[in-house]
Amino acid sequence: MVQESIERDILIKMYKLMVTSRFWDNNIDDMHAKKQMIGMSPHSGQGQEAIGVGGCLALKEEDYMVPSHRGCAHAITKGLSLKRLTADYLGKATGISKGKGGAHICDPKHNILGLSGILGGALLIATGVGWSIKIRKTKQVVMDFFGDGMASQSDFYPALNISAAWKLPVIWVCENNRVQQFTHFEDVMGMENIADMGKPFGMPSIIVDGNDVMAVFNAAQKAVNRARKGEGPSLIECKTYRWRPHYEGAPETRTVEELEEMKKKCPIKRLRSYLIQNKVITEKEANKIEENIMVEIKDAAKFALESPWPKPEELYEDVYV
Repeated sequence: MVQESIERDILIKMYKLMVTSRFWDNNIDDMHAKKQMIGMSPHSGQGQEAIGVGGCLALKEEDYMVPSHRGCAHAITKGLSLKRLTADYLGKATGISKGKGGAHICDPKHNILGLSGILGGALLIATGVGWSIKIRKTKQVVMDFFGDGMASQSDFYPALNISAAWKLPVIWVCENNRVQQFTHFEDVMGMENIADMGKPFGMPSIIVDGNDVMAVFNAAQKAVNRARKGEGPSLIECKTYRWRPHYEGAPETRTVEELEEMKKKCPIKRLRSYLIQNKVITEKEANKIEENIMVEIKDAAKFALESPWPKPEELYEDVYV
């Protein structure tokens, strides 16, 4: 684990947020299995919690964030309500997007920009937001999370190039879980590290252990500080591994043995062990944190299940194009 003098309160917050994300993901998967969800299947972020939490904890409230398909950890770290997040996944009127967003998380109140339904589309959205920040001369930044598959999209290169050429305050965070939907990374990528793609554009490009929340946080802080000072974008590649299929119910292309081996690198267990060993919290306190979070998850599920459905006449509300 990498620390670099992270404050005790932040370490505890990291643990709470990662556990919340894991428990929420588990619960939403259960609700989907019970047919309590409508529409798209959930895209679980289990195993990748350290990236969204570590990255977004480096942001301020006024900063922008573009989540990935597995954006629970990112959204709750940025301040999104568990109740409204759960309600939106269930298609309820009390959801953050009035039941119309689902996994495409969007919350303008917390500067969480909507996830693009087009793979790679968010890269250009983040570039535009960075340009807007520069025009308005604020001290904001925008952090964009994307999977390794997006690095193969045609939008990736112009996004990196323009952000570097114009010194835009963008932090590019690649969640490299080595599986692009059903395709394995090594079968379609001719290089080992996506971080290498940022170097020709002259931006700092680093690789971190995506299962080490403190390493992600430290890297994100440096990139945010650089962007805020007007020094331009950075590319952070977080090496990680997702535990669930691309979406719930999807065919699995990995072996059971491979999955079990990767689960030994659980980011939550790693942080829990570190906190207890270094006397940040006790095992009893860690257990209590988990118990309290489970109550929150159940309350959010109850809220969502009891919430009303949107009315038919609301179908065309909030539609701008």
